[in-house]
Amino acid sequence: MSRSHVCAASMFVLTSALAAGCLEQRGLRWELDIADDAVRDRIVLVRAEIRLGTCAEMGERIYTAEPSLGGTVPRVPTLAEGTYAFAATARDASCVVIASGCEDVTLPRDPGSVVRTVLVELAPSPPICVDCAEGRCTGERDAGNDASGEDAFVIETPDASFDGGGLGLPPPRLIAPWNGFASGSIHASSGGVTRAPLRPRFAWERVSGAARYEVQVDDGCAAGPPSACDFARGRMITSTSSARASGAWTFVPTEDLVTTAARVHWRVRACDAGGMCGPWSPEVRWMDVGRDRHDVDGDGRGDLVIGAPGEDGDATDAGAVYLTRGDASAPFASVSRLAIPPRGAGAWLGHAISLGDLDGDGLADAVVSASSVEDDGTTAGAVIVLRGDATTGLDVSSALTITAPDGAWSRGFGVSVAVVDDTDGDGFRDVLVGAAREGLVGRAYLFHGDPTSVVLSAPSATFVDPEASASSRFGMVVAPAYDVDGDGACDVAIGAPFSDVGGTDRGRAWIVRMATPSAPIALTGASDSYTYFGYAISGAGDVNEDGYADVVVGSPYEDFSVVSDSDEGRAYVFGGASDGVASARVLATLARSEGYNYVHAGWSIAAGDVDADGHIDIVLPEPAIDDGTGVRDTGVVIVHPGVGDGSFGTPVQLHADVEQEFMTYGRSVAVIDGDGDGRGELISSAHRWNSTSSEDTGRVYWHDDPLGTATLEVIASPVETGGAMFGWALPDSIGHLPVDPR
Repeated sequence: MSRSHVCAASMFVLTSALAAGCLEQRGLRWELDIADDAVRDRIVLVRAEIRLGTCAEMGERIYTAEPSLGGTVPRVPTLAEGTYAFAATARDASCVVIASGCEDVTLPRDPGSVVRTVLVELAPSPPICVDCAEGRCTGERDAGNDASGEDAFVIETPDASFDGGGLGLPPPRLIAPWNGFASGSIHASSGGVTRAPLRPRFAWERVSGAARYEVQVDDGCAAGPPSACDFARGRMITSTSSARASGAWTFVPTEDLVTTAARVHWRVRACDAGGMCGPWSPEVRWMDVGRDRHDVDGDGRGDLVIGAPGEDGDATDAGAVYLTRGDASAPFASVSRLAIPPRGAGAWLGHAISLGDLDGDGLADAVVSASSVEDDGTTAGAVIVLRGDATTGLDVSSALTITAPDGAWSRGFGVSVAVVDDTDGDGFRDVLVGAAREGLVGRAYLFHGDPTSVVLSAPSATFVDPEASASSRFGMVVAPAYDVDGDGACDVAIGAPFSDVGGTDRGRAWIVRMATPSAPIALTGASDSYTYFGYAISGAGDVNEDGYADVVVGSPYEDFSVVSDSDEGRAYVFGGASDGVASARVLATLARSEGYNYVHAGWSIAAGDVDADGHIDIVLPEPAIDDGTGVRDTGVVIVHPGVGDGSFGTPVQLHADVEQEFMTYGRSVAVIDGDGDGRGELISSAHRWNSTSSEDTGRVYWHDDPLGTATLEVIASPVETGGAMFGWALPDSIGHLPVDPR
């Protein structure tokens, strides 16, 4: 370290990042202050460490770093409650320890608080090692007389078995997979690494001087805070090359991580050419490997839950929810109605649906809403959470009902729901619920997953429109954004498609980075009125394969042809990065080039790998398109095949088996691997399809191999009743209001 590294300012600053696990103290800053200018001028190397216990009785070392104003500053881990010693030493060019300091810290503290350790001059002492180069020992081990009373700082000869303890290279900052990532079915082939769910892609920030990296994985730790994993069953996977020439280090293992579907914890360390390895990343993360996020019964195949909110059943528009399960040879062949207790007339049970494992048992749970959007205001809406069950698929008997936290304010509670991956690092996925009350700004609520009750019935966070745009219907759309900034905490997306900021009903989409929820990111589309940007949002995952999750936002009434009021619609793919997503960071704009008018592309969106090539494809229906013969609002489904770099190939157009006026094929879409082969089936509904005897009965279709030799299959309701709108909601489709916005 040159003198400029320490003389430019009197403090070294280390800032914590949100980490995974039982890591409760966030936003902590650690500053190292050099008390004496004369001492500061002699320093060439500073070593900082955090230990369990106090300065007087130091325990296990949990973090070390070499802070420098002239280089990359390693992040301080987010820490659980307890007492810690924040210590530091400084050496001169001869490896003499010339200053040290320590500060006892008891956590938790107020977010944003500062820990300051002051290094004071020590009495002259001999060098801590024989061979020294600019403060760093280069010879044999020598415990010496390091004034800090520990010897790990002087173990600086190459030793491949030594875990680093803070020597040499700093720990890498993890990027992907994020907490809660689900890799796909255990049954899918591992023959090609691009499609193998047992070999997920890893990413972390490159460490200067690293010749290789070691990834440690463990499939034996229980669900819960990732920091509690002791890696007792851990094994090493070595990476010596990256899939990307620049940017983040990305790595796909050449061997399966597990033999049976399991939760896997992981961490990374960097090693130099001499074999010296630095410390493990202070952050430990978790993911589900070989588990499909839609699998409610644990057979390794995705299942499908369908909403029919207009079905009368027990009362007019009481609504109903149906389950059809995956199968190796005949997925979605049998449909059964779930015996959810009735919510009353106008409840609209099945208005919105999402699936995901909330209690950590390996089975996906179902979140369905009865949004009461046609009610008179006395009922605000409800959300029902059903546990996954290996026998029945979903256990209705233990259903948890969550009611609107703010009563009548939240009319429309459940207009949208989304299971989002782990937002708080507790080891469980969470639930986001939108409440877009007509005429008011709207809200969204976050509920944490829980191993006992599936999900907590009281919200942990409430989100409101940051711009307070009147009638913006903030929360009409909610979706997982996954991890757009690579900090491990999964982020959330909230739409306000009727926002008037920048134009009447121009619309907004908001990305809340859960590490910094007070500073949401606004995404915008065209600067025109009546575009309804944010009417649909999809957390697409990593479209360009740089390690950061990307987000797709629909703008279904946007005009971009020379024809006035053409309403073609389009979707924007926004790229994630270390600072999140931004309106200026558009990877692709998806729309049809033929110039069809009034098709409303961007009304609904889905993302997934429908051809098993390892790349994410975007499904962008055009539910209002005519068939060219004057049959209005027939609808088609367009698939934009991803190629892995953020761009897309030639779109493929898919049709239903019949073309009826106003059937709106593509009203809701989903990608679910129902047979477990690694290729997602494309599910699409036509909620206004008419049976021979009734109107608006609704129907659901699925395409096997939609980018190849597509086979169209029909999923019909067991009771084809008029007005049921079977297929209005599919898992992670957008709930919307039951009216066209225009």
